[in-house]
Parts: sequence; C-alpha cells; structure tokens
Amino acid sequence: MVKALTAVLFFGLVWASGSAAFAQDDYLARRQNFMKNFSAESKAVKAAVEKKDYATIGVKAKDIAGGLELASFAKHWPHGTADVGSKAKPEIWTNWNDFMASALDGQKKALALASAANSKNEVQVDDAYKAFGQICGNCHKPYRAEKAR
Repeated sequence: MVKALTAVLFFGLVWASGSAAFAQDDYLARRQNFMKNFSAESKAVKAAVEKKDYATIGVKAKDIAGGLELASFAKHWPHGTADVGSKAKPEIWTNWNDFMASALDGQKKALALASAANSKNEVQVDDAYKAFGQICGNCHKPYRAEKAR
C-alpha cells in the first residue's frame, strides 16, 4: 500500500512538473507567435504606405492597435516568465507600468495612423507613419535582449 501511494505521489509530481513546463512552453510559443504576427502586420503597413494603399493601412493599423489593447497585450507576458528561451528582459516585470505605457503609446500611434489613412491625406499619413515606426523600438530597446537568454 505504501509503495502504491508513493508511486502515485511520484507520478503526480512528475506530471505536475511536466504540466508546468508545458504551460511555460505554451505562453512562450503564444508570445513568439504574437510578435511574429505583429512584425508581419507592420511590414504590411509599410508596403501599403509605399503604395499609398490607404484602405490597407487603415485595416492593418487597426489590427495592430487591437493587439496592443492592454488586457490582451499583458497576457503575453505573465508575471514571472523571464526565463531561458526568451528575449524578454526581466525589466519588463520590474518596470511593468512603463512597459504597459509603451504598449498604450503604440496603440495610440497605430490608431492615429488608421485615422490618417481614413483621411487619405498623404502628409498626415506620412507623419503618422513616422510616429508609428517608433512603436517597436519603444519596447525592444529597453525590454528585449539581442539573443534568447
């Protein structure tokens, strides 16, 4: 009976630690997928700006703004997930309010670009796109390592 109980406890611990590792991989994969999509959307915006395709600029900029909605955005960086395999620096969690403020600023810039695209005013679009171009650097410079840690 003791051996059976010990085996159950042992396998339970193994399963629990495996589940934690799976959950860790899961959030990291979701985060990386989110960032890859963000990058693809940003490249699509750049191509649309070059073509003066205001409809596409508006749609893509709104998509990006949606991804930067704070509650949704924060889910990609759960507290305590600065770990090996990620380029995320621990400063994300020690400077959480600043990190979230950067996301909010990015959302505002994306929405401003969408609004400019709706105006179909080339000067407004160019100005809004210049501001939009700062979104990535605002987070990557202070919060992203060059290589996975």
